[in-house]
Amino acid sequence: MKPLTKYYTQVFGMGLGMGGLMELFLIKSNYYQMLAASEAKQRLKELEQEREDADRLKRIIAANGTNASTAN
Repeated sequence: MKPLTKYYTQVFGMGLGMGGLMELFLIKSNYYQMLAASEAKQRLKELEQEREDADRLKRIIAANGTNASTAN
């Protein structure tokens, strides 16, 4: 192998090894489970906000409907 090819092969191998070790560390430290729980909590908050907004819209529409019918 040429010296430049050997150098890049070593750099690639070290990067691959370090990336694998980082992934192993993240898996063993339950980082991905904590991340999934955090995202689930955020999605639940967003869903609750959407429900509140939908209920508020229904109340506004109902109030405007009763106001319109009493005005006639």
